Amino acid sequence: MRQIPKRLHRQRAQLDARLAKLRPALGQAIIPHGGWLKAVRESLGMSAEQLGHRLGISKQTVLQQEGNEARKALTLASLDRAARALGCRVAYAIVPERSLEAAVDERARLVAERRLERVAHSMRLEEQTPPSNLHRLQVAELAAELKSKLSHLWDEP
Repeated sequence: MRQIPKRLHRQRAQLDARLAKLRPALGQAIIPHGGWLKAVRESLGMSAEQLGHRLGISKQTVLQQEGNEARKALTLASLDRAARALGCRVAYAIVPERSLEAAVDERARLVAERRLERVAHSMRLEEQTPPSNLHRLQVAELAAELKSKLSHLWDEP
């Protein structure tokens, strides 16, 4: 199996550092009931007709876009255009609940445990079960190998 280049490890570490700054905001970014577009537009005292004029679309289309945003069915491009017409910017990010490094570590350990469980099952049938500390060491070693190569980590569900 091939080794994963060091740049991938650096890339993951750099992205983790950037995402760590966003993670605290996850609990604070509660979307207003009718969506951001409607909340900002109304807070500015702007009518749907006025926003439509700024966007070159009808009042009905503005209301439709606001509804689509509230249902998470509005494209990012449309959201961005409307936000700019409101003097705003869209802040878009996919923020993992934990670090990417932790996700890779956990996945490598899970895959290693699954692979070794197949062997352990056969050994139990033959009454050759290794001590638990040896099993933990084998899991850790296989997980480290899998992580270093990122080999098939995400193939299994």
